[in-house]
Amino acid sequence: MSVRRSLAALAVALVVAAAPLPAQFQYLHTIWGSGPSDIWAAGNMTAALHWDGRAWTEVPLGVDAGVDIAALWGSGPAAVFAVGNRGVLHWDGRTWTRTSAPADRMLVAIRGRSATDVYVVTMSRADDDKPLLLHYDGRAWSSSELPIAFNPSDLIVSPTEVTVIGSVTRDLPPQYTMRTFGVVARFAAGRWSVRGWDGSRSNDPVLGAVDWIRASQAGAATLIAGSRREETRDGDIVDYPEIAIQAGAAWRALPRPDAGRPPQGSDGTVPFVFLTGDGTPVALFAGMGFARFAAGHWTPVGVTTVLPQTPPPQPAGALVPPGARKEPRAAPRPSGLPRPVGAGPAPAPGVAAGLAQPAAASSPAAAYAAAAAFDMSEAWGAWGPSARDFWVVTSRARIVHVVGDTPTIVYADRCRTPGAVTEQALICQALRSR
Repeated sequence: MSVRRSLAALAVALVVAAAPLPAQFQYLHTIWGSGPSDIWAAGNMTAALHWDGRAWTEVPLGVDAGVDIAALWGSGPAAVFAVGNRGVLHWDGRTWTRTSAPADRMLVAIRGRSATDVYVVTMSRADDDKPLLLHYDGRAWSSSELPIAFNPSDLIVSPTEVTVIGSVTRDLPPQYTMRTFGVVARFAAGRWSVRGWDGSRSNDPVLGAVDWIRASQAGAATLIAGSRREETRDGDIVDYPEIAIQAGAAWRALPRPDAGRPPQGSDGTVPFVFLTGDGTPVALFAGMGFARFAAGHWTPVGVTTVLPQTPPPQPAGALVPPGARKEPRAAPRPSGLPRPVGAGPAPAPGVAAGLAQPAAASSPAAAYAAAAAFDMSEAWGAWGPSARDFWVVTSRARIVHVVGDTPTIVYADRCRTPGAVTEQALICQALRSR
């Protein structure tokens, strides 16, 4: 179930976000690219990362400390937008600048049809507050309220429609217990229609039963993912992943990736699911590994074996000083954003993982880095042209590139800082040796 913040909690989070941050990413939250040699990633730092086909470089965002980037989208290499707690930032091919978008609240999602037809959705200030939809026509921004009060989490823009997804929590009779309802608000032909929770009741048993958190698009297909809270026979409350896909007018549910039996190395939940550029759904497990959906079923990759209980022996000359403090396993969640579906604590070294160490690894560092690349359990963003070529950003400020069935850590922000703990130092050594 996603974390929904009240107005007071959000205010505190934004005050914290305004404090100076260390000169490193605590997390990477979003990634977008126009092609294999033009990819952007961003998170909590005043610079964005850019891939030019050869290397990752830092590009200043043109704002001071306290940046919390929630989403990236662009229409091409010279028209990229970033949104978050500092409004809308724009890349013109040379520099990032802040635009005059009319928003005084957290911006959670952005998509568009072109550089002159861009949409942004804002957070709600409170449970009874209507979120705003911002529009940019290439010259100026405009703002309008959505038809009902709810907590938006993502945005879909097609050639003829704009759809905002999210949820609302209500205390309803006769039991007066808190329940979360999904919201899918669609703007087409000049008017809004709302499925799921319509402002007074649930009008759709499928869309209204899920806390919708993530949306993605590929061509004419749209995918949304969220979690459904259910009570088991033993009385336990469990959040189950739910995925729906739309191709045409109707939505249809996809089977859960675990097929009722979680693969080894997964707890059965889905922290992140998205459509790649070729229209294939891909799920990143809450343990390690991922799965592709094709021909009516999910095919898991890298979820059948385990990592060793401890990292490989530290090579001579490792960059780990005696008594080094252990690095945190997870960064704090960005202020005001829903958490990934089913996300839980990161697995510690030695728990069921994703991939045995390669038999022909060139070094212990390379072996451990190859195995650790399957740890995408805290994925907060993904982008890629196909299900066999995609990129993932994580809360550990890593970027993982998957080609075929092989993931590789291609960027780890903590490798810029000396004194990394044992397993991190091995990953850094593997990165430097490439």
